[in-house]
Amino acid sequence: MPTLDPTSLHPADLAPMLRAWASGSHPSEAASGLLIAHGHWLHRRDFLARLVDAVDGGWGPRGTVVPLAAIDWHGVAAFAADARASSSELAVLRLAASLAGSTLDVSLMELTAGLDDTNARHLLDALAHRLGWHQRGTQHLVTGHQADDPPHRATPWTEPLPTFEELRGHAYRLLVDAANALRSDHQPGTGPSGPAADAVRQAFASIGAAKNALDDAAYAHARSHARHRAEADSAQYPDQPHPETRHG
Repeated sequence: MPTLDPTSLHPADLAPMLRAWASGSHPSEAASGLLIAHGHWLHRRDFLARLVDAVDGGWGPRGTVVPLAAIDWHGVAAFAADARASSSELAVLRLAASLAGSTLDVSLMELTAGLDDTNARHLLDALAHRLGWHQRGTQHLVTGHQADDPPHRATPWTEPLPTFEELRGHAYRLLVDAANALRSDHQPGTGPSGPAADAVRQAFASIGAAKNALDDAAYAHARSHARHRAEADSAQYPDQPHPETRHG
């Protein structure tokens, strides 16, 4: 399989290649996801040249042939020792390597000491993925409390639950983003071909089917809502004819 120069890859192209390589291993998925969410290291040519290998076609998820990229997590310790970066950027890199199984001589306390709220959230998401919460549907609200609050009393959840239409809209936007990510902006003749092109076409077909399923669910939801409303009106005004039986 032909190798690729990782320094020539845009982060938007590199991210799905890393996810494809890591697919099926929660530690690798969590580690790659943390670096992708952080964003910084996928732009660093020194990191890409030293720690990333990429191939144009390899066995991806479910037997598909796709471009793949892998990170040498065991080389992170030596690279981070002399890399010019902020303490939080190095901390995220080391945390990702640790999630992937690399042994580091740095404590978790040191690695998390300088994280801001955004990177802390990325780390918590990665830990949840490492533990397989995304497959089991496990959720946990992470929150704090004021110094004068009783430590045993959790802050009540006051945010309203999302409506069906809000959930449908969010899902639709994710599908649109996925379709946009699959669209090639390469020059003519340089995009995916062969099995990789077939995989992209199948992905577009699946995205289209998912959109249709969301539309069908919205139609069913609207009909159910109208039926319940008609039943409520009939109970409140029993002498009025049901809309479906009214004539004239």
